Amino acid sequence: MMQDLPKGVRVRGGNLYLSYQHKGKRWFESTGLKATRSNVREATQIRAGRIQALKYGIEHIDQTNDDFKTGSFATVAQEYLDSVEVKPSTRASYKQLLQNYWMPELQRRQISAIQLPRLRRIVRNTKWTSHKVRKNAVSVLRQLFEFARDDGYRDDNPAQKLAIKVKRSNLTDPDPYTIAERDTLLKWLEANASAEIHGYFITAFLSGMRTGELLALIWDDYDGETLSVTKARVRGEITTTKTYENRVVLVQDRLAKTLNALPSRFLKGVIFTNQYGREYRAGHHLNMKFREAHAKTGVRHREGPYPWRHTYASIGLTSGADPAWLADQLGHSLQMFYNVYSKWIKSEERDQRELAKLL
Repeated sequence: MMQDLPKGVRVRGGNLYLSYQHKGKRWFESTGLKATRSNVREATQIRAGRIQALKYGIEHIDQTNDDFKTGSFATVAQEYLDSVEVKPSTRASYKQLLQNYWMPELQRRQISAIQLPRLRRIVRNTKWTSHKVRKNAVSVLRQLFEFARDDGYRDDNPAQKLAIKVKRSNLTDPDPYTIAERDTLLKWLEANASAEIHGYFITAFLSGMRTGELLALIWDDYDGETLSVTKARVRGEITTTKTYENRVVLVQDRLAKTLNALPSRFLKGVIFTNQYGREYRAGHHLNMKFREAHAKTGVRHREGPYPWRHTYASIGLTSGADPAWLADQLGHSLQMFYNVYSKWIKSEERDQRELAKLL
């Protein structure tokens, strides 16, 4: 699939199509050319000629004027997903966002008839689990409508005016474990789960790494003092980190002792292996054991994809760790870190500690 196509040139079904407009009218035209790089140049020249001819009142006889193509939201969404040039894991994420948040109300509606007020109502009535989920859902919707506009289904993008900013009070705040709760869970896992499962969760709690990053760790990433976070396992496949950036996580002595004792170290492959000695392709089995630990110990289960990440941050902040250092360890931007964890940064202990520095 080609990337960076010129404005108004699109690929559909392996062929090149043109879209352009003049004085409020929009045209959509098949060039009859296969999608090759040399044909893209020719299609660009054809489009420029069509626009120039329209300025003199000349319309190409085979053109389709401002009668838009018809298609349901679901149909156009599938065309968009088929054409977008992203990693398979990203495409799967786009599909999930569309299915979860937009399809229930929009899937059977003609995409040309969907207007901004309806989109705003969906956003307003949705219980978003996080600002990031809302931002991602709106972003993929904007891309879909941009595709629909460029592909001749409509002449505007109603999602472009959807607000992404949302009040923090409407979102779910981090809900970390206390140190006592964390250690209770880890103690139970050490006694009742395999060494690899216990090792997985102690690494999660003492490094704050994301699930996909933990699953992708191999022994070459560990040097006894640090863990190199350069990749993630998403939907079973190895891909980049969530932020597309690598980082180095410092390993505490307690964690190093656990990792050094793992039997998988001698296999030189992935660090956390299942009962068959192979990698975990997802976190489902691990999370089942984690839930069992809660049930057996009475510790309240936290919702969300990685509560150990919030625990790492909150314990670090209340213990006096520098926010910029913690953000770097977690792979957050400093702004995002302050937005998410400001509650712990503004703790009374921190205020007294900083005041003491002034005195």
